[in-house]
Amino acid sequence: MLQYLAKGYKLKEIAQELDVSEITIKKRISKIRESLNLNEDDNILKEAKSRGYL
Repeated sequence: MLQYLAKGYKLKEIAQELDVSEITIKKRISKIRESLNLNEDDNILKEAKSRGYL
């Protein structure tokens, strides 16, 4: 999912690619933020790159 975000995909496009709902994508992104100890204002992609996930 992070790879799709890094490529500039919108949530709706990611949902279509993964054949899930947009709500599911939002929940998964929220869980990723939580596991990275990020709040809503922090850049998830920047943090993922700094940790070597992307």
